[in-house]
Amino acid sequence: MSTNTPHTGTLEEIQRITDDEILTEREVWDLADYLNEDEEVRTAWPGKVLFGILREVFEGGVLTNEEMQRLAEVLSEVEHQAAEAKQPVPAESAKGPTLSMDAIKVDSIQHIVSTGSRE
Repeated sequence: MSTNTPHTGTLEEIQRITDDEILTEREVWDLADYLNEDEEVRTAWPGKVLFGILREVFEGGVLTNEEMQRLAEVLSEVEHQAAEAKQPVPAESAKGPTLSMDAIKVDSIQHIVSTGSRE
């Protein structure tokens, strides 16, 4: 798959995450797991962008509210770009307009230190 061709599975994963308009720490971990599982996903848009951001977040060892907000904005922007490009998106997204960059709320978190365990 070309790095310029959107990865439909990644767009679907983003839609699942943003569907309730709240980004949680669990969803960030799930997205990181999703990207880690498949090199093709990491090298195609939008996974390539997300993987770089998530790598920076986890290298710091702490997931902050500011990083959560940045991720929420990036996820919203990806959805916006996909809609503008008229890329195929999951049927779920056809039920309403694309979220604005401010539409995704961030679930308030404590400063979490990555210890390798997410339980």
